[in-house]
Amino acid sequence: MFTADLIVMYHGVVPDDEPLDDWLQVPASRFRDQLAFFTRWFTPVCVETFFTTPRKAWQKPRLLVTFDDGYANNLTVAAPILQEYRVPALFFLATGYLETPWFWWDRLRAGLATVGKKPSAALVAEIKALAPSAVEAKVTAILEACGAHAALPPTPALRPLTWAEAQQLARLPGVAIGNHGHCHEIFAHLDEAALAHTLTLSQRLLTERLGVAPQWIAPPNGDWRRDQINRFAELGFQAIFTTQPGWVTWQRSAPSPRVLPRVGIGATDRPLNLAKRLVKTRLHQAVPRGEGS
Repeated sequence: MFTADLIVMYHGVVPDDEPLDDWLQVPASRFRDQLAFFTRWFTPVCVETFFTTPRKAWQKPRLLVTFDDGYANNLTVAAPILQEYRVPALFFLATGYLETPWFWWDRLRAGLATVGKKPSAALVAEIKALAPSAVEAKVTAILEACGAHAALPPTPALRPLTWAEAQQLARLPGVAIGNHGHCHEIFAHLDEAALAHTLTLSQRLLTERLGVAPQWIAPPNGDWRRDQINRFAELGFQAIFTTQPGWVTWQRSAPSPRVLPRVGIGATDRPLNLAKRLVKTRLHQAVPRGEGS
């Protein structure tokens, strides 16, 4: 069972005294518990080692930790704990949201909460299908229609990174930067020109502002199309990190870029339940993942 390696997907880590009703935002103490579990049963490695250094059969499964979106709390809360546990991490940044007050989905959720409502899955899916230029206007219209308002994030840790903070993050030991598109567009909804625009713009900004040219990409929401894989390859991406749950099984021959599964980790994942979920995920993974499947 444990001949495979594991990639986990986080989004944010928040201070214990600023809890949020959001599975994607893990309280700091819970994050510590999770890292203690991972460092006991896995060998955390950086993204370069994950791809270039094969694991021996007798070694513990390797672990690659990833974060999506680019929350400020990745630097202010998560990074110090990662450094404490000596766990490297790969951060996928949506460049168009850096320096902005917050991500549209957090603004929508917080705004609706002021009138006792929550966004439905159908509403979120509807907004995700819109062109990036129409998203913010749609969120504003929804909030105004129900008399809701949210001017600022409910906690500073929920805002996106600034570019200065992203530079700090990129300079930390064990940190790598990946591409998450520009405006968190859903790649599956984009035509070739729109896809090329978001990929080249985000890649250019990351190169100019952070001095890195990411070789790793995580399509927002995990949604992309097979006919887009050549574009990823043309831009030099070595791997596509998906949201498909699973362990990474290595095959001798693999297409480039590789397509990799990730297991999402959230606020309710206690070590024992997490262990059970990881074993269950592996047992139900009938088809090997991670090599272009």
